[in-house]
Amino acid sequence: MRCRPGDLAIVVRATVLGNVGKIVRVLKRYDGSSGLSLENAGPAWLVKSSAPLTWRAGSRRYRRKYGPVLDCNLQPIRGSSGHTILLSTSAYAPSVLVKLTDPPTIQPRHRPNPID
Repeated sequence: MRCRPGDLAIVVRATVLGNVGKIVRVLKRYDGSSGLSLENAGPAWLVKSSAPLTWRAGSRRYRRKYGPVLDCNLQPIRGSSGHTILLSTSAYAPSVLVKLTDPPTIQPRHRPNPID
């Protein structure tokens, strides 16, 4: 497993593309108790986000600040204090510059829109 309880992590893959790039706090191993199920999809974590994440169950959509995310869909943000790292999430979300301090701070990296 890539994450540990207490980690900050970035969502790097998701069924709902709007979740990609969101920063979450990893709380604990997911036990299925939140009402959202991930059927036989691998190890998952219960995460907390400052902005709501979206989950789909059949034709229903749920927006919550707490919920399950597969470990393989998260990239933990760790490192030595004072270092800056670049997290490239995907083609659907911009890269994020992270300066590792105590606690970590996150600064979006602004790029010109390639469509203009």
